[in-house]
Amino acid sequence: MGAVTKRILVVDDDITERVMTASELNRDGYQVLMAEDGEHAFEMALLFQPDLVITDDRMPRCCGMQLIQRLNDDPRMAHIPVILLVTQDVKPSSFTTRPSNVRQIISKPSPYLVSHAAAEALGVPDRSSQNRAKTLRIS
Repeated sequence: MGAVTKRILVVDDDITERVMTASELNRDGYQVLMAEDGEHAFEMALLFQPDLVITDDRMPRCCGMQLIQRLNDDPRMAHIPVILLVTQDVKPSSFTTRPSNVRQIISKPSPYLVSHAAAEALGVPDRSSQNRAKTLRIS
């Protein structure tokens, strides 16, 4: 019997960032769902119960922190760990407090770092360096 594939919900209003992050996570063996804002992400989280949410902070309709709070307030989803992505002008250390479900705050763009952080948050082996080595190998 094969290993269970972890499901990750990637949330970003920037399609390029969303697809880059999802592609890196797919390459590392995760099942990836995508949403373009916090409203859509909350609905998807209810429906698909992801093992991890990776969300941008700045989005229309429902920003990352609002999404995190909504997930935390709902007993069906409060257990889901979250990685918050912030723009380079925001320092992760500027968050003096953070909700209990936030595992890491990472500056964008950083799809490779996000993949490593996902493995850490999910408690699974980090396959990101393995896959990059395969990609870079020249025959």
